[in-house]
Amino acid sequence: MIGIIVAGHGNFASGITSMLELVVGKPENYEYINFLQGESQEALEDDLREKLDNLKDCEKIVIMTDITGGSPFKSAVTYAVSDDRLHVISGTNVPMLVELIFRRMNSDDIEDLIQSSMEAGKEQIVRFHKDML
Repeated sequence: MIGIIVAGHGNFASGITSMLELVVGKPENYEYINFLQGESQEALEDDLREKLDNLKDCEKIVIMTDITGGSPFKSAVTYAVSDDRLHVISGTNVPMLVELIFRRMNSDDIEDLIQSSMEAGKEQIVRFHKDML
């Protein structure tokens, strides 16, 4: 099974997780990390280490972060450099996460899962205009 960790600033991770649970139910092999104001980088890395340990039985783990270059992203990359099981994505949005959750049930091709997740995220960014009606 492929594990998923969502990490982000403020309550990004718990917020997107709350929405996800309403839409698809509580996913298995799924963890999240909120990086709250005032928390240290060390506390974030401790949280990440704990979540990785919770998913130790997963063959691959996708860590989805909110923004490139932010502390959650940097921490995830630090671990991914030395652990080939880890794959880090930033710019996470709801369609990406839903796509990854559903597709991982039927596939263990991590590259295909990541690519389809990123495509789903891009395709769902839409600006409404009256011509769409």
